[in-house]
Amino acid sequence: MERVIRSKKMNYYDLALYDGEGWHARELLSVSSCQNCYSVTKAFTAAAVGIARDAGLLSLDDKLGGFFAGEWPDEFDPEIKNVTVRNLLTHTMGLEAGFLFEADRHKIGTDDWLGYCLSKPLRDKPGEKFMYSNSTYYLLSRIVSGVSGLRTDRFLYERLFKPLAIDNYAWASCPMGETQGGTSLYLSTRDMAKLGALYLNKGVWDGARIFSEDWAERATTNQTAGIPGTRYGYGIVITDDGYRFAGAYNQFVAVRPDLNIVIAAHGYIENSDIGTILNGVLSER
Repeated sequence: MERVIRSKKMNYYDLALYDGEGWHARELLSVSSCQNCYSVTKAFTAAAVGIARDAGLLSLDDKLGGFFAGEWPDEFDPEIKNVTVRNLLTHTMGLEAGFLFEADRHKIGTDDWLGYCLSKPLRDKPGEKFMYSNSTYYLLSRIVSGVSGLRTDRFLYERLFKPLAIDNYAWASCPMGETQGGTSLYLSTRDMAKLGALYLNKGVWDGARIFSEDWAERATTNQTAGIPGTRYGYGIVITDDGYRFAGAYNQFVAVRPDLNIVIAAHGYIENSDIGTILNGVLSER
């Protein structure tokens, strides 16, 4: 069974800020304390896809039909084989509803999450509609694992975490032992912010290139412009003044290229205004 660590939701934030010259923190917990990133996790899984793409292990136009040989369920919607990696990154695979969230993933009645995801019917043709789902990023995690030969958390440790000096982390797996992909990556606030700083620096960290500038540009640009009401890159929400990785209970990494800063927070508040918090931090600088 999936092992879940449930955090107590409290009325505070743990903040970290990077301004191109150094780090600043307002520590309400130990800076080394790993906390659940919730859906900020998706930006890290997307980065794994980008690194795999840069290495020639996959293309964003690759279709699901080319993956998971011998692992397909007995019954599935034939259209699902036409879903591309790009569709998964942008939540446009055509699902009727999202799933594998906290509210439902413990109740699906099977340990085979891959078969469960592949057996879901599509309501729309891939690329036409936006439907946010943890399942799309679970599928991406499984794809990265398949093409790299490493579980996604290990692939990212070698290609991203180690170069960024992220040594203290945890990532929940599915019942079959595969990295969840869509959620449940545990990092310190500063380590969570490092991915934002990497994007701000166009894929370069301490002089070493981690992913291509092309990937950095594409991931942080609106890739769902043809779908009204959405502004989504690759695991990244596009905002008026930059872009943001966002998760439940107000976990976030906000990047402001115009100001050359990254602000990250682990929050434990429901329905709070991230914009107000960001403005408060900026007003103090």
